[in-house]
Amino acid sequence: MSRAWWTDSEYRMMRMVGGRRTKDKTFDGVRQGVPYEVKSLKDKRQERFRIGKKAHQKLLNKNGSYIFNIPGKQRKVMKARQVSGILVKKQRRWYKDRSYPHSFVMADEIF
Repeated sequence: MSRAWWTDSEYRMMRMVGGRRTKDKTFDGVRQGVPYEVKSLKDKRQERFRIGKKAHQKLLNKNGSYIFNIPGKQRKVMKARQVSGILVKKQRRWYKDRSYPHSFVMADEIF
């Protein structure tokens, strides 16, 4: 397999919701003109989804959505503004320990 596990998982999620991949790297896909990001946990033991700040801001500006997925368990579509509500309510900060600012949303806050 030449692609990473998350790439295959994202492609499956895109097909399941009737969307298609985007050519640019800003969003994972587009469905009916609305952008979305696929966030998937590698397995059920992981507890959080990583949210990139740049992509999140662009999803907010375009009224986009996230597709959260726990393989073999459950999937949920959530608007970016709802995810912002969780980040604000839980007072989550944007970490800068990687090459891009990011924050986390816990799986039990989504499902």
